[in-house]
Amino acid sequence: MDVLHVLVVESRVVVCKMNPVNEYVGPLLRMALEPLVSAGFVEFVYGGADVGAKLVDHPLIKSVHLTGSMATYDAVVWKGQDKTGRPPFDKHVSAELGSVTPYIIVPGDWDDVQIEFHAANVVSGLTNNAGHNCLALEVLVTDAAWPQREQFLNAVRRQLDATSKRLAYYPGSEAKFARFEERFPDCENYGQDALPPTARTPGAEPNGKAFPWKLKTNLTPSTCVVDEENWCGVAQEVALDCGNTAEDFFQAAASFVNESCWGTLSCSVLVDDGTQRRHEEAFDAFIADLRYGTIGVNVPSMIGFGLSQLSWGAWGDESEDRSIDIGSGNCKVHNSGLYDHVEKSVVYAPGVQWPPPHWHAHHSNAEAVAEAALDFFRRDPSWGKLLAFIKIIPMAVQTRCTV
Repeated sequence: MDVLHVLVVESRVVVCKMNPVNEYVGPLLRMALEPLVSAGFVEFVYGGADVGAKLVDHPLIKSVHLTGSMATYDAVVWKGQDKTGRPPFDKHVSAELGSVTPYIIVPGDWDDVQIEFHAANVVSGLTNNAGHNCLALEVLVTDAAWPQREQFLNAVRRQLDATSKRLAYYPGSEAKFARFEERFPDCENYGQDALPPTARTPGAEPNGKAFPWKLKTNLTPSTCVVDEENWCGVAQEVALDCGNTAEDFFQAAASFVNESCWGTLSCSVLVDDGTQRRHEEAFDAFIADLRYGTIGVNVPSMIGFGLSQLSWGAWGDESEDRSIDIGSGNCKVHNSGLYDHVEKSVVYAPGVQWPPPHWHAHHSNAEAVAEAALDFFRRDPSWGKLLAFIKIIPMAVQTRCTV
C-alpha cells in the first residue's frame, strides 16, 4: 500500500528496498505488482543499511519514503549530526513510524459476552505479528473504580494464556523482553508452548525463541513506562483514578494518552453500546480530543491500517515541519479517497459483532475466511463467491475522517 501511495498519490516511480527481516516477501510483492514492474515503474531490491544508504544518497533518487523507527529517520535525515538548524540531507523524506499504542477501556455495565468479546480484541491487538507491529497494543487504560475491571482483566489473562507463544523473530527482541522484565520483575507470563522446536520464521534471529506474553497490571500514570515502544509481546495496564462519571474518565483518559504515551499513530477505544448512547455528545468530544491519526472504536487498531480508504499516519496535518522531533512520522498513506489535510480517521463498530471477527486471535475459521477472500479477489470475482465470503466475515464497520 505504501508503494501504491507513492505511485498514485505522489506520481513517482519506486525502488522498494525490503527490510532484511521480511525480505522473503519481496518476490511475492514483485509478482503481485508485475505489470508495474514490467512497465518500469517499480523494482524491488534487497540488502541492509549499506544498501539503504547508497540508495538514499544516489543522485537519481529524488525523495525517500520509509517505515520503521525514529532512529532510522534520524540516521537518514541527520546523518549522526546534532539536530539543530537545517538537516544535512536535503531531499524530501516522508516517514510512517510507530507509537506506544493505547487501548482505552471505557467503564460501563458489561455482560459476560461483552467482557469476552473485548478481551479478545485486546489479546488480538497484542499478539498479532508476535507484537512486532507499529500498532501493537502496549498499554491498557482502565478506570480504577470500574466494578468490572478485575473481571475484564481476568478474561484477558485467560485468553492470553490460551494463546500460543510466538517466535520473537525481530532482531533485538530478546533484549526488549529483558528490558521489560527488568522494569517489571513481577510481571505476569502467559501462553501455550505450541510451537515445535524446529519452528523458525524467515529473518529470525539465530537464537530466537518463543517468549511468553507478558502483562503488568495495577500501574498508575506515575509508575508506568510509556515513553518508548517495546515492539514485542508485552503490555502494561494503567488504572486511572478519575472520578465517578463517564465524562470524568473521558477527560482523564484523553489527557493521559495524549500527554504521556509516546507517539500519535493509532489507538483503540472499547465501549459498550449503552454507555456510548447515554453519553453520545461527551463520547464524540472524547474521540475528537484524542490526538491519534487512526482510532478504532470497538476494533483493534490494526483494522484501521487494513482499511485502505482510511488515512494512516501520525495525527495532525503533515505539512508542518517535524524533522527535529519526527515522532510517529510526517505523512499519511492509504487514504484511497485522496482527501486533503486529514487530521485523523476513525473506524466505528458495534460493541459486540457477529459472526466473530476473523481478526480475533482465537477465530476458529480464519483459514476458511482467507481462502474465501483469495477466491473472490484472485479468481474471476462473481456474486456467488462474494456471498460465500460475506457469510463468514463480520458485519460491516463504519468509517469517518476529520480534516
